[in-house]
Amino acid sequence: MANDDTAIRITVRVKGYPIKTIIDTKANVSIITYLIVKRLQLVIGSADGSQIIAVDQQKKTVKGVVKEVPLAIVNVKMSIILLVIDVPELNLLFGTDWMRRYDTELSFRKKNLTFKAKGQKIVTELEFNQLWFASPNYTSEEYEVNMTQIDEVQTKDKLQQAQYTTEEC
Repeated sequence: MANDDTAIRITVRVKGYPIKTIIDTKANVSIITYLIVKRLQLVIGSADGSQIIAVDQQKKTVKGVVKEVPLAIVNVKMSIILLVIDVPELNLLFGTDWMRRYDTELSFRKKNLTFKAKGQKIVTELEFNQLWFASPNYTSEEYEVNMTQIDEVQTKDKLQQAQYTTEEC
């Protein structure tokens, strides 16, 4: 669902189950996929027929709303309202609605997310995927990738970019 380089992850427990959750600064709303709703037996409220544009730029119909979902981050309990979409993936995404509600701050330098809940300032680590790219004639280079998926085209682009950069030197 999120293949944009603005997405990063934190671990969130929903009904006690840990879920790698995407924090996306380009999403206006927070979203949960129907597969997670079914697995955790969350109660879905009725949909209003609205649609959202997902990260893959495809329109997705909102299947319903899960109100005040109980969750915990770093043992701090809080709640969130989530739109439910039906895609064949297990994803939970916090958008800017969650970020505003909990007054979040992202620090890529410190690799953490700070938020306020129940009068406390909470800090949790950001999680990144590590990918290695190597030019056939040069040493490997490590890139920190803060996205949930990288497809074959993106991988080839990164390899070409790395090769082009090393050829210039």
